[in-house]
Amino acid sequence: MKKYRVIINRDRCIDCGISTGQCPTHAKTLSQLLSQNREGESLGVFSADIYDRVKQLAEACPVKAIIIEKIE
Repeated sequence: MKKYRVIINRDRCIDCGISTGQCPTHAKTLSQLLSQNREGESLGVFSADIYDRVKQLAEACPVKAIIIEKIE
C-alpha cells in the first residue's frame, strides 16, 4: 500500500483558513493526522485512500505551506 507524508511548514503558514474553509471535513481529517514533532513543522503519514482529500487542501493553500511526499 502506498503511503504519503504530509508536512505543514508552520513558518510559511499565514493561518489564513482558506484550506479549512474550502473543505472543513478534509481539514479535520488532516488535523487528526498531524503531530508537531519537529520545530516549525507538523507531520503526518497517511495512506492512498485519502490522498485526494489531502491534495485538495495542499492545492488550496495560497503560500504552499502544505507539502505531500510519497514514502518509498
